[in-house]
Amino acid sequence: MKYLVSYDLNKPGKNYNDVYEAIKAASDGTWCKPLESVWIIRSALSVNAVYDLIFPHLDANDRLLVIEVTNNSYWYLDKDVSDYLVKML
Repeated sequence: MKYLVSYDLNKPGKNYNDVYEAIKAASDGTWCKPLESVWIIRSALSVNAVYDLIFPHLDANDRLLVIEVTNNSYWYLDKDVSDYLVKML
């Protein structure tokens, strides 16, 4: 499965690294960060399992969105990111 993972980390001085590592751990090693707070990951896990791996690294005022990605997509991104997403999706 492929998932879009997006978040708002609202606590000043938040350590993004823990969230990044949780997102990478939820993937099968294939991931892309095309926008500031958006990742596309490939994973054998369910959408709930991906959410459950990332959620513990958030604060109460943070927000998280995990959505399954279909092949019906379109984007306007840097060429290297676009090329990678074409291969990934």
